[in-house]
Amino acid sequence: MAEDIIVNLPTYEQVAKIEATSGVVMGADGNKYLARFDEHYETFEVNMDNNINNQIFLESFKSKIVPSNQDWLIEGMSFPMLFLKDNLRLTYGVKPDGGTTKLWFAIVDANTFEVLGGKFVTEEPLGIVIYNTSAMVDYCVDNNNNLWIRLVRGSNMAVALIDLDTYEFKKYHTLKNNGTFSNVVGVGVTDDGCFGIATSTPPMLYVYRLNLDANGIPTGDGSSEAAQSLTAGGTQGQTAAGLVCDGEFFYTITTPSGTQAKRSKYKFNKYGNTFTEVSSFITSGVPNPIVACIIYFFDTLEDGRRILVTIHGNGQNGLSCIFVTLLDTFTNRYNAILNTVTGSPLFHNGKIYYAGTDGTTAIRIGLSEYIPMIESYINKTTGNANSRLIYMLANPASSSSSVPTPSMTPNVTGIVNDNGIFLSNGNKRFRDIRQVYNLINYIKEE
Repeated sequence: MAEDIIVNLPTYEQVAKIEATSGVVMGADGNKYLARFDEHYETFEVNMDNNINNQIFLESFKSKIVPSNQDWLIEGMSFPMLFLKDNLRLTYGVKPDGGTTKLWFAIVDANTFEVLGGKFVTEEPLGIVIYNTSAMVDYCVDNNNNLWIRLVRGSNMAVALIDLDTYEFKKYHTLKNNGTFSNVVGVGVTDDGCFGIATSTPPMLYVYRLNLDANGIPTGDGSSEAAQSLTAGGTQGQTAAGLVCDGEFFYTITTPSGTQAKRSKYKFNKYGNTFTEVSSFITSGVPNPIVACIIYFFDTLEDGRRILVTIHGNGQNGLSCIFVTLLDTFTNRYNAILNTVTGSPLFHNGKIYYAGTDGTTAIRIGLSEYIPMIESYINKTTGNANSRLIYMLANPASSSSSVPTPSMTPNVTGIVNDNGIFLSNGNKRFRDIRQVYNLINYIKEE
């Protein structure tokens, strides 16, 4: 039998860890009961009482990023936790200083919630404007372990360069004078210094040729531009939905028409200033249109083959999708649509967590209601993305005509790490989830 645990009978209350799904429980009245718990659903709730992770983050952010003579009121700020590599996460933004807006950035350890390093770049005289801070769209990490963030410096499109070994800000480098791009769906940089930017409409790949020092940092300032159309001879209104670079090739994703997706592999000749589409293929059965890639990563299957995984945000009717591409043959290994998802997924170590759309898909167990959360993960044997549902305790419906609402859902301000799932909502940051055991019935022990 399981160890004695305390529950409030007949209504459920969170209990200590249970080693079995049935056994002896101790009632609030002091009597022992034989209890049976639900075995059909894996259910969880947000531990709203645990604020320690938030305290660790805020204290380290204040000590390492905020100038000692300033008060940023950081408790009320929003901090997206963007995936960099392994356990590293990026959060960045701008703050007014000296009559202009200046860049700040912080590198966070996802396992400890501590800010490892970063800076408020106050010595920059020109104003800084940033773009998408909720997806892997305006930044990338090169093979020299440098972080590149696309932004506007004054009136010029530029990049901020950050060393991820030391978390040191290196420099700003201008890419384009007096102009920038909207509708950017991805950036990437090759080992020989070609910085690529893809735009959704029109679907274009722009490359900026740079001179790099021995550490992969651009020298001087300025660059020269080359452009490649990503149209596929299809219909009007086609869009690009992603750009990824592995240091040698640019990989793009476009929607040529309808529910199709085209994945292409481009090589850019820096000295000839020319593009070559090395390979491409089209798959069907994807959302129309494909929403921009918001998370991507490279991985290796058990047979040694390298894959590229791109995860796309939710679009019309809450449809999202996952693509898995075999890089040696540049062919499709897997693509799938995920239904009824919302918001930005959380990612860690090959696992992706999406929220269900709303309370219409809630289930009821006893007196409690739960909203599904989707966990997808890459099967290292097959290369497929497998999925399962776990269920989060919901806030009750406010009336007979309404539906339950989630207390918290996966979004870009949360973190998944080696220890579990940590959700955020406003200033309630990094709250862990704990398993719920749903009491179905019980009898008094004689």
